[in-house]
Amino acid sequence: MRAAGEAGTFRAFDLNYRSKVEPDKERARKQNRQIVELTDFLVGNQSDFEDALGETCREVNQDESLDIWLEAYSELLRAVAQKYPNLKLIGTQLRAALSADRINWGAVLYDTAEDTVHQAAVRENVEIADRTGGGDSFASGVTAALLDDKTVADAVQLGAAHGICVQSTPGDVSIVKQVDVEKEVKRALTGGGVSALR
Repeated sequence: MRAAGEAGTFRAFDLNYRSKVEPDKERARKQNRQIVELTDFLVGNQSDFEDALGETCREVNQDESLDIWLEAYSELLRAVAQKYPNLKLIGTQLRAALSADRINWGAVLYDTAEDTVHQAAVRENVEIADRTGGGDSFASGVTAALLDDKTVADAVQLGAAHGICVQSTPGDVSIVKQVDVEKEVKRALTGGGVSALR
């Protein structure tokens, strides 16, 4: 990560904690914190931040709306950004499992310099073929958009679209084309079976 930074590379890191890899959670957190200090784009959901970094989110009742949850998550993102001023973006996919093969899906991306949380259109009650790789596909979709000089607002839309497209195909490797991702963004933003959060 240091060498990549010295070379001017944009560095992304996806928070994870696996007890079978490192049973000592505090040791894993210490290692993750060292990596996050060298990161530009951090990916992680609420439980990832707690498990991998020890950063906690304000508790929200399960029956609360996504808007209330997003408000609490945004507070967490701002606190993490203050602790790690090197971070430029923090994001995650939003997945709510309705059944084994139906989900609600969205994403958020926090621009630390602008202090703005960008949110992708939420896809509701989507049938999927394989949930494996949705989060990685969100992150790679965001990264690809940024490499193509897209705005952060566009990047979160493209990341969310790539994530849902990958879940509509078997396996965790993307076999969708960029044109398919762009079509999915347009479909979602024009209301094709999607409820966008305000």
